Amino acid sequence: MKQNYFFRLIVVLTLFCACNFNGQTIRQNIPADSPTPSENAQTDRQWTKTEVPFGKTGSLIVFDHQGNAAIVDEGVLLLSRDNGRSWQEIAGGKGYRYYTVNGGKTYRNDYDRIVDNPDKNNPGSIESADICPVENAFFAASGRLYVFAKCEQSTQLFSIPANESAVWYSYRFGKQTSSDSQDIPFTVRGHFAEVGKNILVDASLPQGAALMSTSDQGKTWKVFWSMKSDSRIVGLDFLDDRAGWILLGDGQILHTNDGGRSWQPFSRLPADAAGETSSIDFVNPTLGFAVGGEGLILRTDDGGLTWQRQAGGTRNFLYKVKTVNERKVWIAGGNSTILETEDGGRNWEKIDLNVNEYESPFNDIYNFTVEGGEAWIVNDKFIFKIGESSRSK
Repeated sequence: MKQNYFFRLIVVLTLFCACNFNGQTIRQNIPADSPTPSENAQTDRQWTKTEVPFGKTGSLIVFDHQGNAAIVDEGVLLLSRDNGRSWQEIAGGKGYRYYTVNGGKTYRNDYDRIVDNPDKNNPGSIESADICPVENAFFAASGRLYVFAKCEQSTQLFSIPANESAVWYSYRFGKQTSSDSQDIPFTVRGHFAEVGKNILVDASLPQGAALMSTSDQGKTWKVFWSMKSDSRIVGLDFLDDRAGWILLGDGQILHTNDGGRSWQPFSRLPADAAGETSSIDFVNPTLGFAVGGEGLILRTDDGGLTWQRQAGGTRNFLYKVKTVNERKVWIAGGNSTILETEDGGRNWEKIDLNVNEYESPFNDIYNFTVEGGEAWIVNDKFIFKIGESSRSK
């Protein structure tokens, strides 16, 4: 009996000590203000972080659906042909350089000669170092990379082939040199869309907002549509080759059902949101989101006729929204802000990129891309990625 008693006593003391020890360990490793495991939903959604190859910097990354990817920045062009697993630094290529000072009515080449047919001119050398600060880029279905850059006195459009042997096209809109005294009657803004055979990009003409287009891989750009307006285009989104939306800076929304050839006034954003929006994106004909200043997030369930505010838990300026499906949406903004929802915006979660000012002082995120269920961001010296494949690692 005594042996059984002492045996039970030893077991009880052992279990008590083990529980007490484990409890001390947990309290040491979890700060008092940490969320419980069930609340810490972003634990399995941490972004992977790698350095931009070749010691370069990047301002954005884009993909196509054929395995091509590009990282671009001022004077920087990196191409990947395996969905971002390996990279090649591109110094430039052979092609044609033109500029216009009259909104695309006429173009001149580097020798200041009127150009009627670019194919009649011998291609010259175009260097990646010529690219001004990049604001947007877009991969077309053809594999062409379109880059919009903003120089001090003008803007640039590049059409860059994924095939190294194909020709490049470089267009400059505005003043040719900083010493030009004439006004700039025309400038490209840089929202891209592919609609049928046309690549569209928004622009500002003297009379108002406009869309430029190319149907020959960037060889020529012409005015596709224009309207009299005091507001410029701040958002452009197409669902398919017919249905699309334009968001103007004053909050007016235009809609098209003929691929952008004609646009009709459709609705307006709420009065307190007009002038604050910076991006719009639709996932289907009815569901869309718009974002902007002071943490503005708007959702529509009727194709843009009415909009409802959502609480994202931030006051930072939000620059871009991208819908993946009806439930998953990502938003990027100032101060390294990344918001993610997996329930259509009822709840938003802030994702920590784990970047400090010493690693990357440029912490506003103006652009990102979504490809294959993954979101990608390039911000200065780092590439960030999150998605299903990231979570499985």
